[in-house]
Amino acid sequence: MANEYCEKHTHNEICRLTNRVVSAGFCRIVCKQRPEQYKRKSLDEHRARVRSPLTAEQKADKETVSVMIPVGQVDEQYLERTVQSIEGNAVGPIEILVEHDHEGEGHRFLTNRMAARARGKYLLRIDCHVALSEGWDARMKASCGPTTLLKPMLDALDTETWTGKGRDMGMILLTKTMQNTYPLMSESLEERAIEQETMSILGCAYMIQKDYYWHHDGCEEALGVWGAGGLEWVLKVWLTGGRVILRTDVVCCHLFRQSGTTPFQIDINRLNKTFVELGTRWRSGLGKGQTRPLSWLGERFSDYLNDNVQWAGKDNRYVYPLKAREKLQTVPQGSNSKEHALI
Repeated sequence: MANEYCEKHTHNEICRLTNRVVSAGFCRIVCKQRPEQYKRKSLDEHRARVRSPLTAEQKADKETVSVMIPVGQVDEQYLERTVQSIEGNAVGPIEILVEHDHEGEGHRFLTNRMAARARGKYLLRIDCHVALSEGWDARMKASCGPTTLLKPMLDALDTETWTGKGRDMGMILLTKTMQNTYPLMSESLEERAIEQETMSILGCAYMIQKDYYWHHDGCEEALGVWGAGGLEWVLKVWLTGGRVILRTDVVCCHLFRQSGTTPFQIDINRLNKTFVELGTRWRSGLGKGQTRPLSWLGERFSDYLNDNVQWAGKDNRYVYPLKAREKLQTVPQGSNSKEHALI
């Protein structure tokens, strides 16, 4: 069985015999069709075992989550399974809103159009190629306060099984050129606080209260049809007095794209201009409602960035190496992010 399976699975993908993301080199040089020697615990099963049961308060929350899914043409094949996962793992009231991008309008325009007709108190903007974990809605609502932007943990999606590949992506940091970088999660699943602050997010999955979404005028459509969606919201929220939180007991398995397979047409010049425009605006103190300088964000997460890199400096040649084995910043256990004040 191993021989037949291995012949068909020799690329950078999940190996179900070992519960690992493997390369052809691992199969040929290390494993050599001996998967039992290299099998590890399934991360999905382990997550399910350590995930705390929903509380009575979470189960009783009947506020609606409006799920907004922008769909590009190449994503239409994934829509049905995405909706099934979202609906099947929700425990409270949700509404599904879908907008197809037939005219090349892009995700910002489509998201704003869905938000305008959303009935829920909470908005979940999510890509069309995802699977969500059990109770995602109740868990995320419990942490999504009036001035909070909330993201789940991320895993890579196996489109054959519609489950995760076993990757563990949580906190995200920003480089000085406004690009995302991903530190390893240093704590085991058992040790993690349910809520942790994160410097940045990806735009593929985030929750925000509808009133707060429109307080910030929704997505800025002038920034382009694709890209930097997470960065746009991170800067809006952090630098106007809000907080960006990672909910560690919710997992979004997401299809990460190879180059050239994005659902929207990408103008690279426009995308690069967006990064520059956002960095310049907020570094200059010109963001709408801005109460904190951009340098504040670097100072907030300075424990995770190399001390010899001045985050607000003008030299953009370097990115942030992480300090070895630094523990991630967490919200105090038992705190309610809806009321937890910023220092």
